[in-house]
Amino acid sequence: MEWQPIETAPKDGSMFLGWISAVRYGETDEGQPFEHDVSHHDFCQWRGMDYHPEDGYYENMMGRIGDAQDIIKWMPLPDPPSNA
Repeated sequence: MEWQPIETAPKDGSMFLGWISAVRYGETDEGQPFEHDVSHHDFCQWRGMDYHPEDGYYENMMGRIGDAQDIIKWMPLPDPPSNA
């Protein structure tokens, strides 16, 4: 499986693995601003609006992880293991 552009992710509410590009901002003890990359993967899904399912947004299940974040890539979840 390869990472795919988020624009091609499903909008039917199914779960997928997403890559969240995220940054946390801070300041050193000396007052110098800095950015810390907190990007990671997470389970994600489309949250459509009741009145118009195409209007909505992709949401990651862990919630907000950075001061600025965006789901930028996705891939389908693997098939579950067999019971064999």
